[in-house]
Amino acid sequence: MKISPVPRTRKRRPPKKFQKLASDSFQMPLLVLTGYPCSGKSTIAQRLKDFMIENGIKDVSILDDYFDSEYEKVAAQYTTKRRLTDHNNCMRSEVLRRLSSNNATFLIVDALNYARSQRYELFTVAKNMKTTFGILFCDTDEATSSFLNSQKDEPYTEELIKDLVARYERPNSRLSGEKPLFEVVIRKGLEDDLDQFSRDVRLPFDDIYDCLILAKPLKENASVSVSNKTSTCFMQEVDKATQAVTKQILASQGQAGIGGLVVFPWEPDVHYQVKKIVSLPVLMRYRTQFLDMTRKSLVQSGTSVTKIFVDYLKSVV
Repeated sequence: MKISPVPRTRKRRPPKKFQKLASDSFQMPLLVLTGYPCSGKSTIAQRLKDFMIENGIKDVSILDDYFDSEYEKVAAQYTTKRRLTDHNNCMRSEVLRRLSSNNATFLIVDALNYARSQRYELFTVAKNMKTTFGILFCDTDEATSSFLNSQKDEPYTEELIKDLVARYERPNSRLSGEKPLFEVVIRKGLEDDLDQFSRDVRLPFDDIYDCLILAKPLKENASVSVSNKTSTCFMQEVDKATQAVTKQILASQGQAGIGGLVVFPWEPDVHYQVKKIVSLPVLMRYRTQFLDMTRKSLVQSGTSVTKIFVDYLKSVV
């Protein structure tokens, strides 16, 4: 696979609007990297940081798996569901803390972020903080991932690599929580083909700059407005609404068929398109994740719990 020479990136001066917002209460952008283990994410994160600094963005922060862990803990966290959940919760809290700080920061999250639900939670954080958001997908194959892993001083085990690759959920730009979506292909060359690794692959610098620096911040919905704590009354409302949505999908998805719509009589404007038939255990798992997000104040009281839960299901199913 031949690659083009690395193009020169034009140096930009931050627009006046950005300079003004950076000095006020505007929260800086959140860019989430995702991909197989050892797919070049860290190298790409550093290249992006260098580009942003060269183009006038003074404070660029990279948050990776090692922010509060030693290597042994990082490797172990991916082996059990409980450890992974704890780590993801810590990561999400750290993202929120950095975006909430007084320092104007362009935040790059350099981690696997392999589950759609995890990426959606970070999207929700960005939306609550009224900042811009994007995902950069490092698209590689298992052979390249294994090769790059073998070059590390402290590699993952092959069993863990295979397990993480099997669990990975590719991002989808058609989902509201996964756009704008930028993609780069990372491959080890075969025979006479050249390697296409993260250190020299062409990156969409200008597109990322335009979408995250020049674009308008996300607007929070009424159903995700921020408050300091979640009331017991509202949690009861969430519990009741999510149960109703789950029952309606289970009862109607078979009749609606693939591509059909499930409607909710109590919310006529909300629809769920059936992409595949989902079992009760799977729906209950997504419902539990959504309730956990709600308790952590990532989803708060507002006009329509049904709508925000259905939107969440659209992003993860």
